[in-house]
Amino acid sequence: RPTVLDDASYSCLNYAFPDYLERGRAALKQCGLEGREEEYVWQLSGGQTHLLALAGAVSLQPDILILDEPTAGLDPQERIRFRNLITRFAENRIVLLATHVVSDVDAIANEVLILKEGRLIRRGTPERLCEELIAHYRNLMLAALPGGKNLLAGVPPEEEALYMEKGASASQAASVRAIRQLGDAMEKMSRG
Repeated sequence: RPTVLDDASYSCLNYAFPDYLERGRAALKQCGLEGREEEYVWQLSGGQTHLLALAGAVSLQPDILILDEPTAGLDPQERIRFRNLITRFAENRIVLLATHVVSDVDAIANEVLILKEGRLIRRGTPERLCEELIAHYRNLMLAALPGGKNLLAGVPPEEEALYMEKGASASQAASVRAIRQLGDAMEKMSRG
């Protein structure tokens, strides 16, 4: 039965590093598993097995660390701990992170690449992409209203009476107001 140290050192052993055990111990310490070296892998919690997998990769001391859905299946507290660890590792190496968890991207990334069917469709900071997304969905919602875009032309949100003067029904004016409020709320959420 492999121990936690055996697992963390395994990649280094395969590459015939003479200091494979020291590398494994150092990686376990970096990942917060120090003191568990002699335990068996099956004794670890789900979050700890994620950390052990990361320790195995980190023991190789790569310049580029590629992680696929690293926080999948973790409880909220473990997810935050894991994100903080990844952020720390990213200080002295490139970390490529594949995930669909937007909060992970926001917490970890300083640059985001969005792929669709293997093609790059967007690239930018999380803040910039969030702003683009908010603007895109606000425009989609307004376009869904009959005359929605025309109703907003040059009209400040606090002057609802002007919607009515431009020929909007009371329900259209209320819809435009609700869309503006939703857009404002989304902007506030994106800024924290």
